Amino acid sequence: MIQLKAHHFHNKNKEAGGYVIGTLIKNLQEKSITLPDKDGKPEQVKISELGLTYPVLALSEQLKPFEINDAPGPVAAAPLARGGNVAAQRGEQGGPKKLVDRHDFIVQIAWQPTPRGKRDEKKKEAASKATTAAPVEAPQPE
Repeated sequence: MIQLKAHHFHNKNKEAGGYVIGTLIKNLQEKSITLPDKDGKPEQVKISELGLTYPVLALSEQLKPFEINDAPGPVAAAPLARGGNVAAQRGEQGGPKKLVDRHDFIVQIAWQPTPRGKRDEKKKEAASKATTAAPVEAPQPE
């Protein structure tokens, strides 16, 4: 199992857990990524085909007020210690502040790795079943 403990600030409409479900969890269930196939050509692979299944929002905390710097423009990327206030760790104490809503959450995802060879086998099985399935005739009206 994979557990993702994170937070977001997308709370204009007080979405909180709804935002996580409507974006992260929905994408884990429906989206595909591009990977090279056995010949090195790009192919679309559903995230679930990689073995990442059953994503759930395991914990959704109440929104909390959180103060951030309201500095214009992007801040240069730098390694940070775990947790705490990013601005404080960078020594950016001065300047205007902004109060935002922070949503802390935990998402859990079942993971059973599915390597390319196994995915290819499943595709071949599905293709052979589709071609060998006999068409079913509809009953004729009397």
